[in-house]
Amino acid sequence: MKKNILIITILMTAISFQTAAAGLKTKSPEKFNKGDFFIGANAGLGFGAVFTGNAEYAVHENIGIGGIFGYSSFDLLWDKYKLMLVGVTGEYHIGIDNKDVDLSLGIMVGYFKFIEPKILGANSISTFARGVYVSGRYYIADNVALKGKLGYSLSFIEVGIDFRL
Repeated sequence: MKKNILIITILMTAISFQTAAAGLKTKSPEKFNKGDFFIGANAGLGFGAVFTGNAEYAVHENIGIGGIFGYSSFDLLWDKYKLMLVGVTGEYHIGIDNKDVDLSLGIMVGYFKFIEPKILGANSISTFARGVYVSGRYYIADNVALKGKLGYSLSFIEVGIDFRL
């Protein structure tokens, strides 16, 4: 399973780089506009290593909605846990006077699936997921931004790359 997630993440990143490379330009003062669509891949730390893919659509000049898919694997006591997340996100983008930086406050709701918790005598457990976070993008080109995220959900800290399509 880990191998498949890693391969999918690498393929998504490679395709995203290829798509974004066609649109690389100088930095733009418009960092988040109504109608913009972003996709990204991130890695972080939570209870273990975390890998996420995300998408966001700008429904307003300051508001974005999107989705997230994540995977984590960690050891707890004598069991190995795998955790998958599927959720929806909402972000409020804070206007600041730096054309290269986009800061936002976000919330996430979704579905966690714990896989193979042998200590509990079950094959899997599912539960409601929620989270809050602060996120930032630093644009290195019109359509490419480095991303950082701090908060509470599948991870506590994430870094990655976002592409504006």
